[in-house]
Amino acid sequence: CWSLFLGCPLWHPTVMLRKEVIDKLGWYGSPTIAGREEYSTEDYDLWCRASQVAQFHNLPDTLLDYRIHADNHSLGSARRMEHRKNLVLILTQHIKSSFGMDVSESTSAALLGIEPSDVAGVEEAAPDTQELAGLIKGILKGAIKDGVTYHSMRQLRCRLASVAETVIWQRGLNIMRESIAMLKVDAGVGMRVLWSSVRRFL
Repeated sequence: CWSLFLGCPLWHPTVMLRKEVIDKLGWYGSPTIAGREEYSTEDYDLWCRASQVAQFHNLPDTLLDYRIHADNHSLGSARRMEHRKNLVLILTQHIKSSFGMDVSESTSAALLGIEPSDVAGVEEAAPDTQELAGLIKGILKGAIKDGVTYHSMRQLRCRLASVAETVIWQRGLNIMRESIAMLKVDAGVGMRVLWSSVRRFL
């Protein structure tokens, strides 16, 4: 569930869920991407909404081979920028539903690892680091409260640190100060960002 803040970790053909849950959620219909369904991503929207009302469990077995190629809808489509816009809209709404935070679309794009210039209609300004810091704190606090395993927390911190580092370097202002400020957000994330930033200077 906490990985949903960094993209869609669920491969659609592998998901099993109770019909009563999907009935309650209204299946793939969502006001977040209403009128934009042709650009796909309805499954990501459904999983984000489902995470608010259902428990998720991950089986350790590999049960699907998925072929990635240049013609994948989300990778090779000429409408890729609109597809990515849907991802940003869904994540922005998911953040609001989960934390009550109104974040910029550029912050959502950063969490998804997408350049703002690669998203239809998103301002190309770098995300606000304070906004990102508050979001990182909320994600980690929720994951700890849910009892996420040590290994999974480590992975989550690594991914969030990568996002934070990218944003800090995109902004290009007071890089070391902003890297150090991440220590106040979370020691694990902050140390990774600081160490990575120091290595860039060496």
